[in-house]
Amino acid sequence: MKTNNPESEAGLYFFTIYTHRQETRLGRITRRGMRANALGRTTEAHWHNLSRVFPNIRLDAFTLMPDRIHGIIEIEEDAPHGIATILRTFKSFSAREINKMQQTPGNMIWQQVHDECDLHDAAALEETQAFITTAPTRWQDDRRQRLNPVSRQKTGYSLNWLLPSFLAAEV
Repeated sequence: MKTNNPESEAGLYFFTIYTHRQETRLGRITRRGMRANALGRTTEAHWHNLSRVFPNIRLDAFTLMPDRIHGIIEIEEDAPHGIATILRTFKSFSAREINKMQQTPGNMIWQQVHDECDLHDAAALEETQAFITTAPTRWQDDRRQRLNPVSRQKTGYSLNWLLPSFLAAEV
């Protein structure tokens, strides 16, 4: 349902934010799963802090990957900020702290754009939550497909193959 702010709409939102140039900067995948480095731990801390900055949201599933993050945010009715503002704030705050840690002020940490979509029903939410929590197990396949020019041609240089099936069909 729309609120007074044209940018803000209540609901559940799935998003993916990639590191600048999709560099593997946030950690690495091991047999035991994702191992966050200091940059990844900082990113996770900023994720957990989002609900303090924006009290009208609820954080749902989240996964840190070496070159991206996936998450779900629920925005409550009459929230003053929309998903774009929330994600822009997350990227700004986390990039500022990461650059401070690395002593690289102004360095690009995140891609300027991000992928997002709203989740309309319980089935979409459940499938997306499963997609997010199992993302580290697909890392090698995702990486091979992303780096293989033949597979990129099949998808038209799209990243649809990273999305849950119901989202890829919409894009």
